[in-house]
Amino acid sequence: MLIAIFSNYLLLMVILGYSFLLKKISLNNNIKIENIDILYGLSLIIFISLFFNFFFPLIHLKPIVIIFGLLLFTHAAYKKLFKINFILYFIIIFFTTFTAFYSNMNVDSPMYHLQIVKWLSLHKISFGLTNLEIRLGFNSSWHSLLALLDLSIYKSSAKYYISAIILSSLIYETIKSKIKLNYSDFFLYLTISFLIFFSFLHPLNNGIILNHLGNPERDIVGMLFFFLIVFFFLKTLENTKDNKNYINLLIISLFLCITSRLMMLPMIILLIIILLKNRTYKVINFTTILLFVTSILWILRSFFLSGCLFFPFYQTC
Repeated sequence: MLIAIFSNYLLLMVILGYSFLLKKISLNNNIKIENIDILYGLSLIIFISLFFNFFFPLIHLKPIVIIFGLLLFTHAAYKKLFKINFILYFIIIFFTTFTAFYSNMNVDSPMYHLQIVKWLSLHKISFGLTNLEIRLGFNSSWHSLLALLDLSIYKSSAKYYISAIILSSLIYETIKSKIKLNYSDFFLYLTISFLIFFSFLHPLNNGIILNHLGNPERDIVGMLFFFLIVFFFLKTLENTKDNKNYINLLIISLFLCITSRLMMLPMIILLIIILLKNRTYKVINFTTILLFVTSILWILRSFFLSGCLFFPFYQTC
């Protein structure tokens, strides 16, 4: 368990390192990295994973990505760019990883989630992989991230526990000190409170929701990214000063949610509403260009694996 917690501490710093890099390039000013900016790092790592997996097995790239992320984090920390209480953050990660460590394996993970991550790690993108097993055609950006950040120490593998970092980020955002509470903060507080309370009352171990934490699957992260979509939608309605950053984070949340769980596509209507209300927002910027290119890579990967642009919808095959 202690190795799993240490791995999540280390990977949090890696992700925040890439968050610093992408936010610095995107906003191009005197930035400060906050907890929720972790989404920048996730999107950049997924881009790296998808791009290089066309040419290499991700296992060869993993050490480089992790070491470079730690160097970026060290640089940002030295410049005092983080507005994060790391003591509180690490305490939260301790408990969420503890929960993930003692969760049960669900049915889907040994059936095909683990196999997908293994193929991404040990092979470059394989044409027609669904001919071997139909479920291997499921194309989730979350699996790409897991394969690239699957830090293995002794017999512990980080791919089972990385989703606990995302839950920790939402919990941290909920309980951190705020000058003023808005509707978006109440939404996140009520959502996380219900999630924890339901899991506490449920008779099955950690409950049917948090039991997914200890699995390399995409359902729980899709749910957490869904919460963030609504959270940033409300934030952009409430704020005027930092709207560019919040709209960027809304777009990243949509990208992560939809590419993890394609059924979330209708949520894009919230982005359309925000763009209509914020006509001064420049849609073409570094973040949106990066996400557009990453989306193209994600669609191409699906086509190479299954012959479908959006597997398993046969109309796109």
